[in-house]
Amino acid sequence: MRAIVEFIRNFFRRGPRQDERALTEVEYEAITLIAQEGRGALAKAREQAAYCRRRRSEQGSQFWMRVADEIAMRTTGKPPPPARAAADRKGN
Repeated sequence: MRAIVEFIRNFFRRGPRQDERALTEVEYEAITLIAQEGRGALAKAREQAAYCRRRRSEQGSQFWMRVADEIAMRTTGKPPPPARAAADRKGN
């Protein structure tokens, strides 16, 4: 019993393990969109990028394009083709 109490005490004293790293904003948003939208996550990220572009928010547009790239990497293992990515940046 004493060993169990000591294990629990040490576990909570240490906090998170050192090998666990925090997600970046792009990674967090990509994972959240994948969880919420499923197969539509990539389209949703591109839609958000186009919306930001229409609102003249270059920073927002770039953020959502990075999210779209992260979604593509996590779901297909490769970034979107360059021609498609260029078309998305134009808002098509």
